[in-house]
Amino acid sequence: MNDFTKKELIALEDAICEQILKYCPNQLDSSPLMLKLQFMIDNYCEHLSVGVYEERPHMKFTCMDCNKVIFGM
Repeated sequence: MNDFTKKELIALEDAICEQILKYCPNQLDSSPLMLKLQFMIDNYCEHLSVGVYEERPHMKFTCMDCNKVIFGM
């Protein structure tokens, strides 16, 4: 899977925040990257409710909270 975990997203946000504060502190709140990371963290789905759907000839597993396909075979 290519998705970041929530822990990884927070670590990225912390590291980037540290660099922005160091080199351009007045741009922290307006940084597009920081805004996108915060959005991803705020809307992170743990995919705990998974439904199984059969789409012949394959099965797909979809998160019932965010509708993301978790696994298809």
